[in-house]
Amino acid sequence: MKYTMRHAKPQVNTTARRWLSLLLAAALLVQIWLLPEFAFAIDRTNQITQVVQDGFSIDADKAVEDLDNGIFKLNFTADAHVKTQVLNNSATTARNGVFVVPQSGYYLMELWGGAGHDGYHTTQSDGGVGGASGYVYGYRWLEEGQTLVYHIGSNGQTAMRSDMGGGANGDGGDHGETGIFEVGCGGGFSALYLFDDARTTSTVTEQEKMTNYIMIAGGGGGGGTGNQWLINATGTADGGRGGHVTISQSGHLTAEDNSGVAGTFFRGSNGRSSGTSTSYIGRGGGSVPGRGVSTSGGEYTSQDGNDWSGTFNTLYDYGAGGDSDLRGGGGGAGFCGGSGGIMVGVAFASDIGGGGGGSSFI
Repeated sequence: MKYTMRHAKPQVNTTARRWLSLLLAAALLVQIWLLPEFAFAIDRTNQITQVVQDGFSIDADKAVEDLDNGIFKLNFTADAHVKTQVLNNSATTARNGVFVVPQSGYYLMELWGGAGHDGYHTTQSDGGVGGASGYVYGYRWLEEGQTLVYHIGSNGQTAMRSDMGGGANGDGGDHGETGIFEVGCGGGFSALYLFDDARTTSTVTEQEKMTNYIMIAGGGGGGGTGNQWLINATGTADGGRGGHVTISQSGHLTAEDNSGVAGTFFRGSNGRSSGTSTSYIGRGGGSVPGRGVSTSGGEYTSQDGNDWSGTFNTLYDYGAGGDSDLRGGGGGAGFCGGSGGIMVGVAFASDIGGGGGGSSFI
């Protein structure tokens, strides 16, 4: 916003008048932008002042132009912003809520998914490190009165029992059906949905989640367990990172390609191997989910992730990460979930794979 003021040069102290004008305009022109889980900041050049109180700040720029004949023209822009966060500290439940847009304007939104959990350390080698959470951000024009519904996923856990341990919200990949060691499970996704009318978290239908999302941050893949006794490891079975807006490979989807929602996906990373072979690592999600992998004999198989429409792997909810098996890590949830990892075979606990990260979307 801009404010223009004219005054005669010789009548009053011009410095005092400029500061008075600045303070008056700041009082008149402040916009307060609030959004759960998202940070807001606008960089300014020629900054001359910043007022900070109780986490609320005003940044102001000035441009004074001498029009001659004793007349000055003072233009300045004032922006106010507040950083507000909603954190999910629970390991088993998502944290959901709503935000009603108080005033029309551009909003900067940031969103993180859940991280994958580390795998169990054996006496022979370390378990894999859980994959970092996915991250996306973007500016968007929002109208006063619109409702943003947010679902914030949790980090993955460790699990030794089947079908347990995945991060809440979209379900990060769990421990598979076989194995006696604790593995790291995948993180859940976080998502933001936009509606033109008033909503609560309980009034959003599953079908609306398929079409009203504007931002998804994938979860990281879980780390696999360390190698078997007497089998040396050349690496660690780390989980893959969830899709990241500045790091990950990306691609554009048209509305025709993606059930009416156009946007950009950011690929989740593949898991890593504790050995030399990468045949048993979980695969990161992209525009389609990561595919499961099998032991060398084909007897044991990790699970595919699921896509946002919920049709790729009907065993799971939409966006879920795939379960691991044996000592592999679980896949991260996301726009498209990553698959779980596994290992070379049931008799040889080597080449253990971390879970793949889930993809993100804006």
